[in-house]
Amino acid sequence: MRTPLLALAATMAPLPALADGADLVEKAMPAVAIGVIFGSIVLIVAITTYATQRNRTMRHETIRLALEKGVAPPHELLEEPQKAIDETRDLRRGLTLSGLGLGLALCLYFIPNQGNPTAPWSLGFVPLLVGLGYLATWFVRGRPTGVRRPPPPGAGERDLVAG
Repeated sequence: MRTPLLALAATMAPLPALADGADLVEKAMPAVAIGVIFGSIVLIVAITTYATQRNRTMRHETIRLALEKGVAPPHELLEEPQKAIDETRDLRRGLTLSGLGLGLALCLYFIPNQGNPTAPWSLGFVPLLVGLGYLATWFVRGRPTGVRRPPPPGAGERDLVAG
């Protein structure tokens, strides 16, 4: 049973394309780069998930210990924490992405493309249009109630003069 495996291993010669160490690095670099990029994304998601789960576990453990001792846990501890919703986030994201898209398009427009028929400057339209979508969402939802428009200049002075 070991003989066929040894014979198979003996017949396998190194591939000629990968015999040189430089070729191995050149061929493996894209796979390593892709692995690092996607691996880092998976790592960030795993760390975030672990931290959230640990936070919940610790909260539940605190509630359990308080109930075992006969102490009523605080009301804030019993409720699931809510994230505060920022009503101006669509405006802020829209302005940021629109500015980024416009800047990227202008930057790529002035880079010489040496006769290349493709238009790399059009890549700036992606964040620009996403930003315009956020601005449209902010406009359709209406202005948040907490944001007030400042009075026009001199509005308070007219009231004093008229009174």
